Amino acid sequence: MNKTKCLFALLISAVLLAGCATGPIEPAKKAGVKTVKIEPRVDSEAMRFGQVQQGTLTAALTALTLDALKSKQLTEMTALMHDNGIDIPQMVRERFAVALKNNSDLQVDEAKAEGTFILRLQQHGFDDLGFSLTKKVPFVVLAAELQDGTGKRLWRGMGNNVAMRSKDVGATWSEYRADPALLKRDWETQIDAALGVLLRLK
Repeated sequence: MNKTKCLFALLISAVLLAGCATGPIEPAKKAGVKTVKIEPRVDSEAMRFGQVQQGTLTAALTALTLDALKSKQLTEMTALMHDNGIDIPQMVRERFAVALKNNSDLQVDEAKAEGTFILRLQQHGFDDLGFSLTKKVPFVVLAAELQDGTGKRLWRGMGNNVAMRSKDVGATWSEYRADPALLKRDWETQIDAALGVLLRLK
């Protein structure tokens, strides 16, 4: 898929998923779903620099430009994460399951599931931390859907975190290269923040 098609796919999906005002717990309860499973595969796009804002063409074009300008750093971070077992789709799935367990009555039971969660990493990558030009911070945009046993959609939503408002995270590229454990912790923090928005835990 070329960059133009990627751009419009991001914009369209963002518009479609925008505006969900509730988490999945009440829709599941209303449908009588008490046990769920989580699809093993979490689809994702390549890492990028700068989050594409919903429905904003200018911001999306700017993000594509930044991807090109920051391609060397993104390639370095991708390799660093691979070498240190920092698998973002896997982390999203695992932490989603933990968030459900800790914040709802839904039980994750692969064998007896009455509903299925399908997760997608809509966007993920790095952005400038606040107004800093040296410190970077991971970001994620998560999309999710809950289906019943027949495949009927019961709920869908999206959650993200905003780099400008991120707290207690962020480092320079060199600091992340020197400390992969710090990079992993920052990803975990940002994923948890996005899950809080997605599941309406805050």
